Amino acid sequence: MHDSFIRIGSDRQQGFVLIVGLLMLAMLSVIGMDLARTALLEEKMVGAFAHNLRAFNSAETAIRRMESGFLTSDDLTGYSNLIDPECGVLQVDAWFDEVKIRTTVYKAPPNGFNWGDGGGRTIRICHEGNQDLSVEIEALPSHLQHAGDYLGSCAEAAPADPWKTCHEKFGRVGRRLGWQQLSDL
Repeated sequence: MHDSFIRIGSDRQQGFVLIVGLLMLAMLSVIGMDLARTALLEEKMVGAFAHNLRAFNSAETAIRRMESGFLTSDDLTGYSNLIDPECGVLQVDAWFDEVKIRTTVYKAPPNGFNWGDGGGRTIRICHEGNQDLSVEIEALPSHLQHAGDYLGSCAEAAPADPWKTCHEKFGRVGRRLGWQQLSDL
């Protein structure tokens, strides 16, 4: 009788162990599925990150190529997206997949004042507030005496400092511009 009690208890214990084992197996399955879903999500995120990084690098390479071509040019007349044609500030856009990069680059005018006719051989001034002129550097001193004359085009409002040169605004070296310099345009 004592053996049958142990056997009955043993059967109950085996049933309990079996139920606990099945519950643990179910919990581990749920945890395993969650881990698998998390790993899949992480793998997708890493893949998306790698794709976006490649796209960004491709767009940046295109930007650098366009900037390099602009900085080595001697004439700005062929550039339609100049946001400051007087000083030679170009907006450059590049796309690759869903990545878009927009930047600006400054090409310092060779005469120090502005690009004038686009080749930097003359200086553009607004004469008496109503007439755009491209003048030789030698003619500039006489225009400094005229009331209403200033560097740049008459299409733009007269600046606070009418004779501030491009070199004074942006420097003597062509480069990408910072945000503060862009806001000053």
